Amino acid sequence: MENAKAFSIVTVGHVDHGKSTIVGHLLAKLGSVDTEKLQRIQILCEQMGRPFEHAFVIDSLREEQRRGITMDIARIFFKTQKRSYQLLDAPGHSELIKNMVTGAARAEAALFVIDASLGLQENSRRHAFLLSFLGVRQITVLINKMDAVNFQQSYFEKLQAEVKDFFLSQKMKTHHIIPVSGRGGDNLTTRSLQMPWWQGPTVEESLDSFESAKSKRTEPLKLFIQDIYLTDKKTVIVGQVQSGQMYKDQEILLWPGKNKNRVSALYGFEKKALPHFGPNENASFTMSNECLQKDFIARGQLITEASLANDIVTGQNWRVDLFWLGKKPLLLGQSYILRQGTLKTTAVIKKIHQVVETSEFSQLTSTSEVQQNQAAQIDLVTEIPLYAHRDGDREIEQFVLVDDFEISGGGKLLTQRN
Repeated sequence: MENAKAFSIVTVGHVDHGKSTIVGHLLAKLGSVDTEKLQRIQILCEQMGRPFEHAFVIDSLREEQRRGITMDIARIFFKTQKRSYQLLDAPGHSELIKNMVTGAARAEAALFVIDASLGLQENSRRHAFLLSFLGVRQITVLINKMDAVNFQQSYFEKLQAEVKDFFLSQKMKTHHIIPVSGRGGDNLTTRSLQMPWWQGPTVEESLDSFESAKSKRTEPLKLFIQDIYLTDKKTVIVGQVQSGQMYKDQEILLWPGKNKNRVSALYGFEKKALPHFGPNENASFTMSNECLQKDFIARGQLITEASLANDIVTGQNWRVDLFWLGKKPLLLGQSYILRQGTLKTTAVIKKIHQVVETSEFSQLTSTSEVQQNQAAQIDLVTEIPLYAHRDGDREIEQFVLVDDFEISGGGKLLTQRN
């Protein structure tokens, strides 16, 4: 299964609301877990004197990926009859936002899990804010543990109305709201006999109805320079293609100077010449104007195709949306390391316009600091110019702030300030 072609989803929800049980049981029903693994889990559960626990399927897949490496997000692959999927599995919302904001992971849709017996919790509301903040617009809500409320239609409908009202209050929409039981497998791939009143989609059907994002291959070329090498008297530039395609003789621009150049050659493994590079591929290439290469190229610069000459905005004074994860509060006047793509610079917080407590969505009056798990709109000034697209571009406009060598916040550029 090709990673690049898999539709990316993420599961979110309060701790112990049953995310792992739902996903584990869904994978088993779809035949995406081998029989030997299921047999090992069955034996383990019998030894523990408990019924089969589908959450152990996810624990097993996580352990396989983490063995021998350090990671804070796992990728679990499965497929339906319609298409392949990549589940981004993060242990907490801090790991999720770090990976999504930095571009290490992108989710096109989300499964939002709520315990039927507990309803919306503090972390549930915070996760809803995060999905909106990160630009995830396709969200299916799963009202889990319907077995704990005796599969009552009236109970589901009451919680369904509450969820709809909450999402609408935050100017968000739900794709579907589905009653399920992760433990029993109800409404995961087939409609439940326990809930004959439910005539809506199953989780599988809801997943397959999510719309795929427009192919990045058809968008204009955008690439952040990662490294520069001098070899065989040639300057070879390396960077990952964010969108579009790079090909020989292509006219390109180097930002922030908007310097014109042309791709002279593309190289693959062992310097083999290649015809093009596409989205998410690591491109190695040379440019025709050697003089410009020496004077204007540095790690962190943005390269675009020439057609974006009037669309890219650069500058050092920005108003941004920010979500703060740091243990220490973000302070007015404080300097932080900012990373945008491969660009690294310092940023000074000049003004805090508003602060939002994300668990309650209440606006706070204090504008001198931003505490952990709060969101804010702020003005900042950077030492090196940042990049944005005139019409907005999530791929390049997201950034992270680093404090004490840790990613402590993530955000998105809004507008350039004078």
